Amino acid sequence: MTTQDVRDKAHIEALANELGAHLIYDATNTGGNDGPRAQIELREVHLRPSVVDYWAALHELGHIATTELDARKIAYQYGLLGVQTVIDEARAWQWALDNANRPPDAAAKADIAISMASYFYSHATIPVADPTVAHLIRLVGPNPAIDENLDEYSRPYRDVAHDIWTRANALAGAV
Repeated sequence: MTTQDVRDKAHIEALANELGAHLIYDATNTGGNDGPRAQIELREVHLRPSVVDYWAALHELGHIATTELDARKIAYQYGLLGVQTVIDEARAWQWALDNANRPPDAAAKADIAISMASYFYSHATIPVADPTVAHLIRLVGPNPAIDENLDEYSRPYRDVAHDIWTRANALAGAV
């Protein structure tokens, strides 16, 4: 572990403590793409024990800090869960950026773009009327280093991610 990894891990643990969240280091149960995941109702964040994925861990803590379960229930009742899910993702990323111990580098911005593009795609919506979604798109910008930062799981999605992120930027610029 590098010195930065040690600082990152301590920062993540301090934030989790402030939120009353539990960090669970579990090599076998870390989500569909082998990355961190949050169980909001249980206030748990599951992380890989061998790797400090600082931005993803912050993002998952952001879900615990910002997700309004009542809003999700109402959205579900009215058939708007997809829109609410995208907004929840944007709010979790914004919380991560607001609570980070350093500004995002190119890799972090690419991770945000890839993550958000996947939600825009899977929920068939880019809700730029939501100020957090629009702000996050503008913050990451039109040309994140998506190609250089795609993991094996995401590589087949490269062209779609580019197209969706370009469309999101056009929409956010028009807001």
